[in-house]
Amino acid sequence: MRQLFPPDIIEYTAESHFARHGKSTQIIYVTVLLALVAGIAVTPFVKVDVTTQSRGIVKSSIENNQLQAAVFDVIETIGL
Repeated sequence: MRQLFPPDIIEYTAESHFARHGKSTQIIYVTVLLALVAGIAVTPFVKVDVTTQSRGIVKSSIENNQLQAAVFDVIETIGL
């Protein structure tokens, strides 16, 4: 049977490249994909404790961070 392409050309085709490097690349791809799915699946179980102390102060259980507005005013109504 006669070959359509010479072996020199076949060596540099995309099909030859994927045949040589496909398995290791696929393993890396599947590993990264599984890690991403596992990370998203675990997010409902992650717990972050946040406590409030007084007006304008947000305090986590690890570190205190103060939030204060530049202008102080009284809220009269809230429209929805």
